[in-house]
Amino acid sequence: MRKNRKWTWVSPNERTKNEVDYILSNQPKRIRNVEVLHGLGFSSDHRLVRATYVLENCKKCRTSFKPSTNAFKTEEEITEYTEKLRNCMKELETLDNDEGVQTLYNKIEHIIKNCILIKPKKRNPINSNKILKKSTIELIERRSELLKTRHKTKEMKEELCRLFKRTKKAIKQNYADYRKQIIETTLTQYRSTKRAYKQLSTHKNWIQNLKTRITTTNTRKDIIDCATDFYKELYKTVETCTSKNKQPRKYSNTKEELPEVDTTEVEMHIKKLKSEKSPGPDGIPNEALKIGSKLEKKYHLKTKMKKKRLNAE
Repeated sequence: MRKNRKWTWVSPNERTKNEVDYILSNQPKRIRNVEVLHGLGFSSDHRLVRATYVLENCKKCRTSFKPSTNAFKTEEEITEYTEKLRNCMKELETLDNDEGVQTLYNKIEHIIKNCILIKPKKRNPINSNKILKKSTIELIERRSELLKTRHKTKEMKEELCRLFKRTKKAIKQNYADYRKQIIETTLTQYRSTKRAYKQLSTHKNWIQNLKTRITTTNTRKDIIDCATDFYKELYKTVETCTSKNKQPRKYSNTKEELPEVDTTEVEMHIKKLKSEKSPGPDGIPNEALKIGSKLEKKYHLKTKMKKKRLNAE
């Protein structure tokens, strides 16, 4: 709203206009669309102020969310976690077989969570600019100093011209070296180019186009319409059984004897877990299970849990 339209009171001679009416609130984020109403059809020297007040709860800030558990980024954290877990194994040995499955699971979950919690160590201050080198930053600072000077001499102008060329080449070279370094480190550590390109990407684009049977859509509305039409056709069709010799499935009341769960089977499934994935509701990452499976092998905790679950069923 323009400043000359914010007035809410006018003097009798209609020469003086002031902003004297306000809307007070201790939650300013809930107020939207503040405006002044004019021409309501009654004689008054004041104008009404109208605002929209949002009754719904505001969204929480991302920084206020509960932080995720540690993902064991260094070897020191891994060794500290293994030592803590090894010390807690004596408590796991005393688990009673008569206890329920849920109580055993809660005890194991509580112990693993306590072992995961690692106190953050004080790290040396790291330079926020990891791409540009010190020499390139000095060139940029010198260039900015020359640009700020008002009365430049001929030598300063020539130096500024050389600095523009040198800084452009230096920045380009620094970005190329940084890109090469990231790709080399990801290939040696994780053997994955996808991870490197994901780390180097600066933004994420929405779908640019989508091919249909007739044309190629480019706008957001056309892409949404194309996707909705596809899923409508997908769920509209009903599958029909073409096999004539297919017999109905027979069910028997006899209880089937399930084979015992072996530790090798549990270890095989733990190894298949992917790293660097968000944990579930328990907050235990896959890395903690992979590292702890080597120690849990002695006590067969996973096998004990699965056997009790099968017996309960």
